[in-house]
Amino acid sequence: MAATELIKFFNGYGLVNGPNRNIRQEAGIMMIVVSVLIFTGALVAAIATIAMMIAPQWRRIVHLATGHTEAAFTPLATLVVAERRIAVRRWAAGSPVPAPLARRRAAA
Repeated sequence: MAATELIKFFNGYGLVNGPNRNIRQEAGIMMIVVSVLIFTGALVAAIATIAMMIAPQWRRIVHLATGHTEAAFTPLATLVVAERRIAVRRWAAGSPVPAPLARRRAAA
């Protein structure tokens, strides 16, 4: 760049608002093209993300949309039942057999 071009550039005459109308027009078109590409890419990425989140659950969504309800998710209730089973098994394994019952088992 020549010195006069640098001075014009630093004084606010860039490619967009420079004195040459053709260059300004091309730069404006390029800015529009780049903007459209960026926003189109963002739109495609957003739609793809939404589709990837909905696709695995589409049957569940349709099922709920038709008025069916889901069973309640209660992991703690299941855990309580399992702990009771474990406690009963431990109690049954650790309790001594009463003497008369032990004699009957031995006699049989």
